[in-house]
Amino acid sequence: MNANVSPSRRQLLAGAGGLAAAALIGSRVRAADPKVVRIGYLKSLTPLNIGRLRGTIDKALAARGYTLQWQGPFAAFAPAVEALTPGSLDITEGSATSASSAMVAGAPFKIFAYASPSADGEGVIVRPDSGITTVPQLVGKRVAVNRGGSGEYLLALALSKHGIPYDKVDRVYLGPADGAYAFSTGAVVGWSVWDPYLAIAQIRDKARVIAVSHAIDDENATIVVARNSLITDQPEAVRIVYDALVAENKWTKANPLAAARLWADDAKVDDATAELLAHRAPVNYTAVDTNVSASLLRVARWFADEKIIPTVPDVANFVYRVG
Repeated sequence: MNANVSPSRRQLLAGAGGLAAAALIGSRVRAADPKVVRIGYLKSLTPLNIGRLRGTIDKALAARGYTLQWQGPFAAFAPAVEALTPGSLDITEGSATSASSAMVAGAPFKIFAYASPSADGEGVIVRPDSGITTVPQLVGKRVAVNRGGSGEYLLALALSKHGIPYDKVDRVYLGPADGAYAFSTGAVVGWSVWDPYLAIAQIRDKARVIAVSHAIDDENATIVVARNSLITDQPEAVRIVYDALVAENKWTKANPLAAARLWADDAKVDDATAELLAHRAPVNYTAVDTNVSASLLRVARWFADEKIIPTVPDVANFVYRVG
């Protein structure tokens, strides 16, 4: 079975009218609770999640009269954006790749914080019993990816580095949880994935990494987004969260093992995985500037060129420079 049919323009844009209605509803939610900020967190070892666990973001917002409500964990950016669109969330995080798909669909957010990908924090892995040691050996094999997101991007990028057409691999579209199960049970031979799922598979399944971020010119940055209504009504709250993220990023870089263990305890992940994550290459969170916008546009244009999304979004309409 080949599951490599990309989402059509109709599939991505059919909900445009619904997004407009959702934006109106979200604005009403914001008007009703102007000092409440709702943040959706992922299952990731990021400054946003560490800030949640250490209570620093709550304290920073509370000092200026805001109440913070956490929601999650979300498995990936796509389901978090599904919550953000109708106004259930104000801020969340994810990847530049998934953001490209969401921008094409007209999701009501802007990117206000950015971190280049870790040199070794995502890539393509294979089962240890597969006999596969190189990317070209994936031809004809079943590989799990998340549709229109990091997994699809990483696999396609790895293949293109070797001059291999994307349709030569049997892509199986699965979210992170289902991808982990399929990989662990042998339903797929490979998985294109990011941390912490990558690190978990390396420890639990003895996964072999055959393509890693730094070797395939990966630009799949971590991005933090705010709902348009929050930016319009409470730009101060966005700035507070941004400053807290930068401070938390600094603390995490200075205390990588403490941060990893704190996250692992909350996520119920073993110590070996935490130690592996603690030794990943650190990243720096920054505001969005012209260089960041150019990187986001390159990722989106690459996705469009690969026919993974139907068109290149107007990235300039989806970025926000915190004041």
